Amino acid sequence: GIGLFWTHLGLSACPAVSKTLVAPHEKIRLVLGIQDALLKSGKIKDPFKGIIDGYRQVSHLYGPSFFWEGNTSNLIRYCPIQALNFAFWESYKQRISPDQWRGGFFGFTCGNVIAGAAAGVSTLSIVYSLDSARIHLQRDRLHLHERQFNGLLDVYKRIGQ
Repeated sequence: GIGLFWTHLGLSACPAVSKTLVAPHEKIRLVLGIQDALLKSGKIKDPFKGIIDGYRQVSHLYGPSFFWEGNTSNLIRYCPIQALNFAFWESYKQRISPDQWRGGFFGFTCGNVIAGAAAGVSTLSIVYSLDSARIHLQRDRLHLHERQFNGLLDVYKRIGQ
C-alpha cells in the first residue's frame, strides 16, 4: 500500500544522505593519495599535517564545493550496485542446498556468508571498471596537468589502448 511506498522511499533516501555526508572525506582520501603530485606541481606548499589540515588546504585550493563535486554520479552508481548485490545474494542463496539452511545457526550463517561473498565478488566484477574510470575522472579534475579525459567513454578508450 501507500505506507510501503513511503517506507521504501525513506529507506532509499538513507544511503543518499549517508553518501552525501561522507563525500568530503572521500575527496580528502583521494587527494591524500596524490599528495606527492600536488607538492611537485606546486599546488600545495607543505604536506598535509593531518585530516583537518587537509580539509583546510583543499577547501582553500579548490573551494568548498569541490568536496561534493561528482557526488551525483556517486549516488547514481550506488543504487545499481546495491540492487546487484541483493539480486546476486538471493540467487546464490537459492542455489545453496536447502538442507544447509536447516542446519541450525551454523549452517544458516555459513550459507549467508557464502552467498554474500559470492554476491560481492559478482557485483565487483561488473562495477570495478566503472569505479576505476570514476577515479581516473576525479583525479583528472584536480588539474595537476592538462585534462586527459573527455568523459567516461574516453577513459575506456584510452585505457584500452
